[in-house]
Amino acid sequence: SINGQLLLNAVEVLQSQGEALTWETAFYKGASITELEPFAYGPPMMKDIRHVQMPTGEIVTFTRPQSEDPAKGGRGQIGVVTSDSIDMIKNPSILREAPLINTRFLPEEWGGINYGIALQDGKIGVIGHIARFDSDNKIYHPVSGVFDPSTNKVAVIEIIAMADEFEGVTPKRPELEGVAFCTGMTDPNKDGDVMLFMGVGDAVTGYKTTRDPFTGLKL
Repeated sequence: SINGQLLLNAVEVLQSQGEALTWETAFYKGASITELEPFAYGPPMMKDIRHVQMPTGEIVTFTRPQSEDPAKGGRGQIGVVTSDSIDMIKNPSILREAPLINTRFLPEEWGGINYGIALQDGKIGVIGHIARFDSDNKIYHPVSGVFDPSTNKVAVIEIIAMADEFEGVTPKRPELEGVAFCTGMTDPNKDGDVMLFMGVGDAVTGYKTTRDPFTGLKL
């Protein structure tokens, strides 16, 4: 939530007659899930735009630019921009031009941030993904890490799930068998474990119970 209101991100697929599919991230805002209204749209062809409100009230927004120029995104890097108001996202150019963080994926890899939570000392716990091709198949691994604005890096990166942990899944297409894409996690239970939610094979929603990757770091 941002300033006590829900902020929902949804990827909307667009197609004009006779043209290729395109997409954009649509943002909806409201007091509850039944009161959401359109709020803003992200840059064309950009997914994985996520927001975290800090104790100071500032809003940190992670982006995932792509570009034929590796220095501007390549197959998919992570950008970040900090603002005083969520209204900033109404300007897609700000998101499109967000500076890249210092933690970079290899040219043959790509990734992004899918979930974030404010931690102690101005840091942010992040759940994201790292992806690559294995022959013609896509491989996506959910990862956790800690983003430090003072260094502009994500540290303590750890793979936290793999697609082959979910047995009996028929992927949407055979080349998506290795895809596990984490979308968020619950608060820890009394044992300090969290439940991770993820899409598996682009076909089903799965979950995994594991230790809280941000134990001892939360506000």
